[in-house]
Amino acid sequence: MPTLSGHLVLADISGYTAFVADTELEHSREILNELLETLVRCLGTSLQIGQIEGDAIFALGPDLPDDPGAWLEDCFVRFHRHLNAIKRVSTCPCRACANVGILTLKFVCHYGEYLPQSFLGKETFVGNAVNQVHRLLKNKVPSREYVLVTREALHRLPPALQEKFLP
Repeated sequence: MPTLSGHLVLADISGYTAFVADTELEHSREILNELLETLVRCLGTSLQIGQIEGDAIFALGPDLPDDPGAWLEDCFVRFHRHLNAIKRVSTCPCRACANVGILTLKFVCHYGEYLPQSFLGKETFVGNAVNQVHRLLKNKVPSREYVLVTREALHRLPPALQEKFLP
């Protein structure tokens, strides 16, 4: 199979580890499932869902939508609307329901080569670009909510959107 080139996007829920560690697992699992489903629905409109990785969704594909900035903003807004709906309608006094507001969302976007790999009936993806986009989650960005775009991905965005990013 020939090597594929495309966009690799990770949507990661920040605060997940503390949320699960400090709350009731039954409710934290339900809340996280709902939020991950929201992200899968949104990211899946333009990219293939490569993998669900605990608190992150890994998506990839050859093309982003015509307005990638609006697409990522829509994913961000959908996530927060769902989070706010959970906070608004919950009457449960448990720690998971009370602390759902600590969860935030960050995106890492990269462009590079990858290959699908089938392993025990499950499709995964391999390649330096796959490794790099995952390593970039461990960074020193001084915020819990952001869009981090690599140089490789930035050059493939519309010029008006490129100008909005800080080096």
